[in-house]
Amino acid sequence: MGSTLGYFVFGALVCSLFFVGTKVLFQVEGRSRKGISNIFGQQPRFAWRIVDGVEVQVVVAELQAGDVPCCHLSLSFRKS
Repeated sequence: MGSTLGYFVFGALVCSLFFVGTKVLFQVEGRSRKGISNIFGQQPRFAWRIVDGVEVQVVVAELQAGDVPCCHLSLSFRKS
């Protein structure tokens, strides 16, 4: 009778670990999905391109092959 109780305890422990592991897996998966969607949500909506020597602000979706984009360094960059 004593050895049977040990099997039940061991079985309950294994089931508990399985369900805890599954819960952690779903939480990590949800966080990963949110992180990836935040990365794509941070894309810029506007860009600058050079047209006839003048910088023009346009929507990123309007950029075409052959356009000359204007790239600037970060404005928060400071030399010390």
